[in-house]
Amino acid sequence: VTAASRTFSVAATNLPISGSGFGGTTSNVSASGCSACTANIQGFFAGSMAARAGVSYSIKDFGSTLVNGAAGFTRTGTVTQPDS
Repeated sequence: VTAASRTFSVAATNLPISGSGFGGTTSNVSASGCSACTANIQGFFAGSMAARAGVSYSIKDFGSTLVNGAAGFTRTGTVTQPDS
């Protein structure tokens, strides 16, 4: 994400999933001048076979919000029912 002439890189793995939602906070954030940045990520899966997802994020440094945003995603291609 680029905002205020800074490019932020955020990585979050193993976010807990509960029902159709997921979310958590990560300190795996990098940007110039970002000494104590964290990102809060919240999202949800939607549609048949969870073929769509929405996510919102907030990047902070020392508790002050730097960037807020949201994104939506749609899976392309064939979605098949998993074997039970």
